Amino acid sequence: MISLTDILTHTSGWFLNETEPSPEILSRQIAKQNEWLNLTEQPIEEFWHTPSPPEYIRRALQLANLKKTDIVLDVGAGDCRLGLMALQAYQVKKVYAIEANPLIVELTRPLVEDFPQIIYTEGLFQTVAFAEDITMAFFLAWHCSIQTIEKLAARLRKETLCRMVIHNSGRPFDFTVEILR
Repeated sequence: MISLTDILTHTSGWFLNETEPSPEILSRQIAKQNEWLNLTEQPIEEFWHTPSPPEYIRRALQLANLKKTDIVLDVGAGDCRLGLMALQAYQVKKVYAIEANPLIVELTRPLVEDFPQIIYTEGLFQTVAFAEDITMAFFLAWHCSIQTIEKLAARLRKETLCRMVIHNSGRPFDFTVEILR
């Protein structure tokens, strides 16, 4: 079985440097990630883990124009760095963080237990109940299809007060801001 250390080692290096990987390096990393996905027998779009670098998260948070009254949803939260940054830099009221990968959840839970404003949940956004008071959503999962983003946006429009979702579907180093309200 591939360990969590292996997953992080093979997926995070290039992204943390915010540089485009060479096709050879990206192919090797994708192959390693696919090995893990085959072991878990889960769909790739739900369990891929690529940590976002701090500067990249800062740019996403700046686009959101967050207020202290905002309640943030981070879909595919990974190690919850976006949620922690939103709390520390913007003093948002609360963060809901959803992560599908149980190994990442196991590693991250102890890191966020001292932050009662973070509600960290293992699950899929398609099946987890959303809190109605969510005002801003992020889905930084460049490997997910636009159809996945559309499903998320539809749920947010229907079930929450969310005014926008910021995502990077198909583009690891760029963002799309989708206004919902």
